[in-house]
Amino acid sequence: MASYKELLVQRMLLDFSSNSQATPEWSIKEISAYLKHTSITQTRAYIARIFGVDGTSSYLGGQNGEKIKRWLSDVGIAAPFEELFLIDVSCHCGAVCFTVDVAPVEVNACECSICWRYGALWAYYDEPSVTFPADNDSTDTYTDMCNEHRLEFHRCSFCGCVTHWRAVDGSQPRIGVNALMMPPDLIAEARFLRNGQPAE
Repeated sequence: MASYKELLVQRMLLDFSSNSQATPEWSIKEISAYLKHTSITQTRAYIARIFGVDGTSSYLGGQNGEKIKRWLSDVGIAAPFEELFLIDVSCHCGAVCFTVDVAPVEVNACECSICWRYGALWAYYDEPSVTFPADNDSTDTYTDMCNEHRLEFHRCSFCGCVTHWRAVDGSQPRIGVNALMMPPDLIAEARFLRNGQPAE
C-alpha cells in the first residue's frame, strides 16, 4: 500500500511530466524517502526542478498556448491540489469524521492527568487547518484543565474514541487532534515527542 508521501509524489510526477520531456532518474519510492519531511510546497518545488518547469503557477501551458489548470483531475474536474490530499481523521465507528490539511510532522504524548488516561497522541493544528462537516454533532464533551488551559475534549458518542480538543475560552488558538485517528503510516513518519520534548 502506497504511503501518503508516495501518493503525493506520484500525483506531482504525473502532472509535471505532461509539460516536460524530462524523466526523473529516481523512482517514486526513492523521491518519497528523500522528501520524507518536506511540506507540500517544498515537494512541489523540488519535483518542478526535476522537470525544469515552474512549480509555483496555478496553470500549465498547453500545446496550443492555452492555460490549463495545474491540478486538473483525471475526471476533468479542476480542484486545488491540496484538496486532493487532505488527511481524513475518523473515530473507530466513523460517526465522527473531519479533515486536516497536512500530515503531522510531530506527535506529542502529553502526560497531564487527563491526557495520560486518554492515551492519545496529539498533533496540533491552527483552526483554519481543520475542517469539520456542518453536521458534525456526534460527539460528547468533557471540559478539564490541561497545562493551564481550559480544554473541551471531544469523544465519539457511539464508539467512545477521543478525537480532538478545543480551548473553551479561546486562550489556545489551536486544536489538538488525536493522531491515532489518522492512517497509521502517517504517524510512523512523524517525530515523537513526550510532553513537548523529544522522546528518548
